Amino acid sequence: MANKEIRIEEEELLPGSAPRNVPSKPPPVTLMSLPNKAQLFLLALCRLSEPLSNTCLLPYIYYLIKSIITTDNDSAPQEISKLSGLLVAAFPLAQFATSMIWGRVSDFYGRKPTIVLGLVLSVIANAAFGFSRSIGALMFWRILAGIGNGNVGVMRTMTAEIVKERKYQTRAFLILPLVFNSGMVAGLALGGCLADPVVNLPFFFGPDGFFNMSGNAGGVAWALKYPYALPALSNAFALGLLQKIHERPSRPRKPKQLRLHGNRP
Repeated sequence: MANKEIRIEEEELLPGSAPRNVPSKPPPVTLMSLPNKAQLFLLALCRLSEPLSNTCLLPYIYYLIKSIITTDNDSAPQEISKLSGLLVAAFPLAQFATSMIWGRVSDFYGRKPTIVLGLVLSVIANAAFGFSRSIGALMFWRILAGIGNGNVGVMRTMTAEIVKERKYQTRAFLILPLVFNSGMVAGLALGGCLADPVVNLPFFFGPDGFFNMSGNAGGVAWALKYPYALPALSNAFALGLLQKIHERPSRPRKPKQLRLHGNRP
């Protein structure tokens, strides 16, 4: 018996021999193998709200404030820089101050209503920001946008609730940062390309542009009066579309009925 066991061990140690009773490796976890992919995809799209609302104004914020303030002395650049910093800082400050409140609200009223409410606030704040022509109004709508995006922690909690198996959570939690970084790039690009559309997009908003229906000599009238409204409106439109999609009730699946041969009418 001992000689037989020794012979088996020697055979397993020989090169080219397959080991016995070795469990096969489980297949690697990929994004396509994640459970509840539709819910994760929709939640990831909602994650675009923060980078679009936060970064879209960065390319043109200096020129926006310069077009509003009336100071023409030597201290104007310093004043513009100070106000720019305050406007940029107002968003994350409001987001930080309300993150815990959003968590409590989601515990009482549910995750989905909390995210929908945040998207509604972001839509209103983005649209109103583009048509504001005073520092006080810009600051107010900027703070409201930060409040509306304080529910990031709720989205992370929803990810853990949607994907409960630990082996899938590593991949699932990578989706939100991936979408966030993509939104950063998209927000900066939209802000730079759509700001002052009469100059940057003359074939649409210029004197001979497609949207200049009234034939105004300078271009589209509202684009001349509010030259930095188009990036904010594009954000509001995209977030409003996400809000409508997320607000749509999901249809419950009908349970499958098992037909037994003995239960036929």
